[in-house]
Amino acid sequence: MSELKNLLVIEQHKQRAEEIANDAIELFDYYFVATSVRETEAFIREYDIDMIIINPFFTDGSGRQFIEILRKNTHLHTTPILIMSRLPEDKVKVDFYSFGADGYIQYPYDKNELISKIQRKLHTQIQLKKIEETSGNILSGFHPRDEFEAHFNAESNNIAAQKSEGILGIIAPVGMDAIMRDIGMDQGDHLMTALANLMREMFSAKMNASAWTHKMIVFYSTDDDPTQIESMEGLRQRYLLKMEDAIGEQKLPGFRSVMSVINPKLSLDMQMRRLAGQLMSMDKHPELAPVQFLGDTVSSKRHILIFDPDPVSCQIIAYNLKKEGYIPFLLSKLHDILTYTDINDLAAIIIDTMIPEGGIEMVKKIHEASSFASVPIMILSRYGHEDEISEAFNAGAEDYLMKPLSMVELTARVKRLTEQ
Repeated sequence: MSELKNLLVIEQHKQRAEEIANDAIELFDYYFVATSVRETEAFIREYDIDMIIINPFFTDGSGRQFIEILRKNTHLHTTPILIMSRLPEDKVKVDFYSFGADGYIQYPYDKNELISKIQRKLHTQIQLKKIEETSGNILSGFHPRDEFEAHFNAESNNIAAQKSEGILGIIAPVGMDAIMRDIGMDQGDHLMTALANLMREMFSAKMNASAWTHKMIVFYSTDDDPTQIESMEGLRQRYLLKMEDAIGEQKLPGFRSVMSVINPKLSLDMQMRRLAGQLMSMDKHPELAPVQFLGDTVSSKRHILIFDPDPVSCQIIAYNLKKEGYIPFLLSKLHDILTYTDINDLAAIIIDTMIPEGGIEMVKKIHEASSFASVPIMILSRYGHEDEISEAFNAGAEDYLMKPLSMVELTARVKRLTEQ
C-alpha cells in the first residue's frame, strides 16, 4: 500500500462528493472527486487509490455492474470499496457485496460512524493481503480473488465436460463487525486468520479459497464427498474454540456457511448471489442450522404472479420460470391480484413499472391488503435511477431489476426471494 493514503469519492453530485471527502479527509493525505466514469478511470490510472467511496447510480443505471468493473481492475484488487446510497441497507447490501463491494453506508450518515467504518476497513486491508498471499508460508490453498475466479472457471469447465460434481460455498463469521468495534480490530483480524488457517489445515488438499471481503471466505472443492456438512460442522466447532481463546467467549453460532453443487451453466457471480441470498435468509432466522446446502430451507410455494405490459416479455419470463419449477400467472390489473385466492401457494409477485396502473403504486396497494403483506415483490424497470429504486423499496418491494433482463439473473433473484 502507498505511504500516501488517497481517497477517491465517486458521486454524480459534486457538492455532495466534496462534503463526504471533507468529512473523511482527516484519515487521508489527499482526496479526489469523480463525477463520471471517465473521470474515475483517469484517477485510477494516475494514482494509487487506497479507498473508494461511491454512489454507483450513474445516469445509465449501471450501479452494480460498475462496482464489478472496479473490483476487476488489477490496480484495485485489494482497495476497499464502500457504497454510499440513500437506498435501504437491508434491501441492497448483500446484492452490492456479491458484486465486490466491501461495505455499505446509508446516506445521510453520522460522521463519527463514517470515520469509524473507514478506519476499520483501512486496518483490515493489511490483514486481508496477508490472508490472500500465496507465496511464503502464510496460507497455501488461498488465492487472490482474480486467481480464485480463474481457477474456479477452469474447474467449472472441467465439470461441464466430464459431468462430474463440485461444491461452492461461503463462510461468514457471525458478529465480526461487532467484535472489531467492541473488542478490537486486532482480535477480529486474528479470528479471520485463525479461520483461514483452520480451513487450510482441514481442507487444503481438496479446497481452493479466497478472502472475498474482510468478513467472508469463499471456497470450492471438486471432492464430491457426501460428508461435506459434517466436515464443515467440525470446522465450526474448532473455530468456536479459537473464538473463545481470542475474545473470551463463543459467539454462537460462530459462523454460518451455505454450500451448493457447482452449476457450470451459471457464472461464479450468479452462484455467489444465490448463496448470499440464502445466507441472508439464515441470518434472519437464527433457529436454522448454521451449515446448509442451498435449498435446504426452500419454500414449497411455487406460484408467481407477473404484471408486465409487454406480452412478449411476459411470455419469456414465464417460460424461464417454468423451467425452474415455478407456476407463472400473467395478470394485467390490480383487481386480478386482489381476487387471487391461492395465497398459500404464492411465492412472489413481479411487477413492471410501466404497467398502466403504475408499478410502484401497485406495490403500495398490494401491501395495503393484509393477506399479501408477507409476499415478496420484485420491480422491473427500464430506468434504474436511485430515486426510483428508493421509491420502490419504500413502497414495499423486496428487489429491483433493470431491463433489458438477463433471464439467468432473473431466475436466480426469484429463487433468492422465494428461498427467504
